[in-house]
Amino acid sequence: MIKMQKYYQSKYEKLRGSNDREVFYRARQEFNKYQKTRRMPYIRSNYFGGQKVFLNMFWIHLNQKSPAERKRRIVFLTAAFDLIHNSKTDPAVKPQEETGDAYYRFYGRTKDGWYFAVQVMKDKKGNRYFMSCFPVKELE
Repeated sequence: MIKMQKYYQSKYEKLRGSNDREVFYRARQEFNKYQKTRRMPYIRSNYFGGQKVFLNMFWIHLNQKSPAERKRRIVFLTAAFDLIHNSKTDPAVKPQEETGDAYYRFYGRTKDGWYFAVQVMKDKKGNRYFMSCFPVKELE
């Protein structure tokens, strides 16, 4: 049962492939579109007023997961990038008192009807990092 939480409707579907290798290849191609120079890849976010959201922490965080969990998360990469770039819906903000970091959780829906969440971390310096995207069954 989906509760009435605001979410962003993405124009992209989940990444598809006949095996894991194809899915990860397509995800890496999508990620490399934002790697234009030697500097850290980023997306400008409409929600944060055009500020940069850096993408480099995503692979570090993803590689800490099991292979099945990686596949479950990576399929939402293109929709997650679309959400970060275009969404103006309010996130669920979860500030961390002890570290000073804040986590913003945005909700979205793919073109083919899957709900997902995107988590963006803001550190003490004010830098924003795309941390994760994952499927959700119910919107909180």
